[in-house]
Order: sequence, then C-alpha cells, then structure tokens
Amino acid sequence: SGGGDKDSPVEQVLAPQGLSRRWFARVPFFQAAVEVLLRTDCLMTTPAHIAWQLSCGHELTFVDLPFATSDQQYHLLWHQRHHQDPAHRWFRELAYPFLRDHLQRTVGESHKLLDLGG
Repeated sequence: SGGGDKDSPVEQVLAPQGLSRRWFARVPFFQAAVEVLLRTDCLMTTPAHIAWQLSCGHELTFVDLPFATSDQQYHLLWHQRHHQDPAHRWFRELAYPFLRDHLQRTVGESHKLLDLGG
C-alpha cells in the first residue's frame, strides 16, 4: 500500500462483499514495492499502465483483476498563488502535454499486452 489506499477502487469492490485485502507492507514509492515483489510471494494492485512500466524493467508479470473497478483519475494541482505566475503557467503548459501523452501511451501499451493475454 502506498498509504492512502483505504478507499481504493479495489476496496470499493471488495467491501460490499464483506471482503478485504491483507496488507503485507506499506511503502512510500513504487520501486520499494518492486523490491518487495521480487523477494516475496506478495501481489500488488496498481493501474495497468504502471504495472506495464514496472514489468518492462523487472521480472514481473501483470494481469487484469478478475473484476471491474472504477477508472483511475489523474489531476495536476498547484497552489493558488502560482496560478497567474507566468513562469509557473509556462511550465504547466509545457508539462501537461508531455504528461498526457505519456499516460496515453503507457495506458495503450498496457492494454495491448493485456489483450494478448499478458
């Protein structure tokens, strides 16, 4: 768990059925989770595009969950005092297309692999 997963899309499906996951570890970032996965028989749930990226660089396999969950939402946030700042606006305008395109590409790649059966 990254620490904020108590109401994750997985819990939203499991809880009404009286089910829950058993947590092994809480880690501050994905690379720490990868180290746990490589050394144990644990599983990790994460959006497919993140699983795909992690599996590209490590001996990891990923598959779809056996149930549907809500889509993951991503947002850019910044402090209100920077909203009109020209340098901050320039960076947001530069970063947003890069982040959007990266997300679309990785989501597409993960879906291709899942459609082929992992």
